Amino acid sequence: MKQQTRVEIPLILICLLVLPGCHVLVRLGEPAPQQQPSERPARASGGSETPPLPDRVPQQDAPPPPGLGTDDGGAAEQRSRPDLYSLRRRISGNTGINTNTAIAPGEGQFVYRTQLRFLESHSSPGAADVDVNVLVNPHVLAYGVRENFTLFGVVPLVIREGTARPPAGGFSSLDDQGVADMRFFGKYRFYKQDQPGETTRWSVFGGVEVPSYDRVFSSNSFDPFIGTVWTYQSLDWGLDLDWFWNFNTGKGISRHDEMRYDLAYTYVLITGQTLDEKIWQLNSVFELNGSYFTDASHLLYAAPGFQLALERMIVEASLQLPVVRDLKHTVAPDFLFVIGTRITW
Repeated sequence: MKQQTRVEIPLILICLLVLPGCHVLVRLGEPAPQQQPSERPARASGGSETPPLPDRVPQQDAPPPPGLGTDDGGAAEQRSRPDLYSLRRRISGNTGINTNTAIAPGEGQFVYRTQLRFLESHSSPGAADVDVNVLVNPHVLAYGVRENFTLFGVVPLVIREGTARPPAGGFSSLDDQGVADMRFFGKYRFYKQDQPGETTRWSVFGGVEVPSYDRVFSSNSFDPFIGTVWTYQSLDWGLDLDWFWNFNTGKGISRHDEMRYDLAYTYVLITGQTLDEKIWQLNSVFELNGSYFTDASHLLYAAPGFQLALERMIVEASLQLPVVRDLKHTVAPDFLFVIGTRITW
């Protein structure tokens, strides 16, 4: 079936190349009416990974997946907008890339998510000139125990390289790879309100960061964390707000409690259908991702991005640019580039 849009191809290309993640004020188009699908709707995973800092253990958080589930009270919506309803129920949904979400997988569903998170830093925090590059590859597995309760496990793989050049001359190098501390936690949704074409969710989550005992990347301490996340999602846009506190029980110069806060705004640019009747959706994303540490360090990213959402998979990319870089005991990042996928079965 041919997709119906109200814009020309050049305008779409300009949006893709020049305005990634920006708030699109004009709806680019709606798909043609489709028949109500008979299959159960697909969902995909969502989540966030805290940006890794060069000389501390990268903290990885894995929030629940996006997508409207079978419990979303869509009967009224189906009667009011059957064409968009049927299309959106067959794709993965829209949510933040680096931000938590209160939309969870269905009961008995698995979601696997992986990312490549590349961080580049160049600064002179003291007498030395420091260059550090970090690549974090978190692997996240989520399981829907019930429609309102989900379990998560996160295992991050890390590669780090860099150099330090003191004013007196010479240099020292970093060339490390290993496994950072793992996270295991649960998320419980205690509030749900569904209206035609929209849903509002509110969840709490908590768990523990388990040491990997890797010589370089592990804290060698068990660190509990708790948090909450609120999500609004409609057929056209979505908003995620989260907050959590990580209690650091270890010792050392970089062992401080961390408060995370995130905001993600997603907007549906295009919803379409391929020749073999597969539904897809292109979303723009804009996020604010912040970390505040109890040593008074503060890091805040502004992050534009894009998502290509398919029926059981999301492909996404984000560029996190620091707007606040007040770090006491580590090298300040220049940028963080993220690319990843989410798969539901």
